[in-house]
Amino acid sequence: MARDHRLVKLSKRLSYLLRHHPEKLDLHLDPEGFTTATVEELARRMGTSPEMIRRVVATDPRERFTIREGRIRANYGHSVPVGRAMYEAREPAGVEELPDALYHGTAPENVEAIMRQGLSSRGRQLVHLSTSREWARRVGLRHSREPVILRVDVREAARRGVRLWPAGPATVLATDVPPACLTVAGNS
Repeated sequence: MARDHRLVKLSKRLSYLLRHHPEKLDLHLDPEGFTTATVEELARRMGTSPEMIRRVVATDPRERFTIREGRIRANYGHSVPVGRAMYEAREPAGVEELPDALYHGTAPENVEAIMRQGLSSRGRQLVHLSTSREWARRVGLRHSREPVILRVDVREAARRGVRLWPAGPATVLATDVPPACLTVAGNS
């Protein structure tokens, strides 16, 4: 079932503001990434209703947002410094809490460099991994019409000191992943 296009549009705008540019609406984020403004105040600044924001949060299949005590945050995907601090303050998951493999979708032209240098957060605060090949393919489609899926060996990553945090039903965040943990799983 397709999501309401108004909710998708609002979700993208919330992601933009809460992950990358809170200053665009004079928003301030606390150390856990929550807005200091209430959902009601944010809705007013965005020209929408608090109910629409709550519907975005409640219906998002990737659990991108959390509302707690009347305030909202993006759960992952930050380019602003709060993202890394928010997760590093938490205990990372143990290998028994994670699948044996995680996945990352990328453009074919990036594969050689990634296999040589590993996965790094680049413009984000942490590396974004997917819990399935299908989710990695969906993410990879943003970068290429024929993404390549990389497989991350979770046990090897943990052995090499990579810290991993589940961030939603399909997303795991990680510190940089060395090349020894990666194999090419194939194209979409």
